[in-house]
Amino acid sequence: MEQIVTEINNIYNTFHSKQTKYTTIERLKGISDGYKKIIDIAKVNFRIDAETYFDMRKKSDKKLEKIQRKVLKKINKCFSGLQYDIIPASSFSAKVNVIGESDLDFMVRIKDMYTNIISNNLDDIIKFSNRLGNCGYVFHEVKSKEDPTATYYVFQKIIDGIEIEIKVRDYDGAIFVANLHNYTDNELDEESKIYTTYIKYKLKENKEKYRNEYWKFKLIYTENAMYKTKATKLIMPLVDI
Repeated sequence: MEQIVTEINNIYNTFHSKQTKYTTIERLKGISDGYKKIIDIAKVNFRIDAETYFDMRKKSDKKLEKIQRKVLKKINKCFSGLQYDIIPASSFSAKVNVIGESDLDFMVRIKDMYTNIISNNLDDIIKFSNRLGNCGYVFHEVKSKEDPTATYYVFQKIIDGIEIEIKVRDYDGAIFVANLHNYTDNELDEESKIYTTYIKYKLKENKEKYRNEYWKFKLIYTENAMYKTKATKLIMPLVDI
């Protein structure tokens, strides 16, 4: 794993540093190229172990698959008569979850939510909040307040021991997020998913040693998807390194 860990840190330090002079697109391309290099290293060193773990993980997914179907059915019933769409948006829906990860995320997009909020027309967000409350979801927090078009509201519920998060977003403001999840869920090749899953597992297995590399790798994985979907910004601000 040390070769992969070194590569993770090199990619992060190069493309998330204020000291390096790249455009945002150049940074995303460098991160995407680095992600491919990490996958190639894993293919050379961990093919059998990674494929074995991925097959094991598939067998353990049955409970989550059942709960995801249940949540989608219930949410559609909760929101009957309202205009929205709902997208599974977790590592499970992308099939890069590790065994024992026990949360499911869903994105609910409401048309014109941002426009209505800034004009103080809160009818839609109140309707959705009330419906979620009636279905047993509890408001948790508001995220991304610094960017009004990307602001979203998080609601949570526990079902059969699994944490469910519903993130209510503006439809247009969340287009790039929807594109990102469409890529990770439907366009990222299975081989990349196999090795992404295994790398996450190995880093998480040694979480005291690789705590920083774990979140950095997840960041690289996500920003690779952002590059592939022609995003124009990084997830995290540049830092002094």
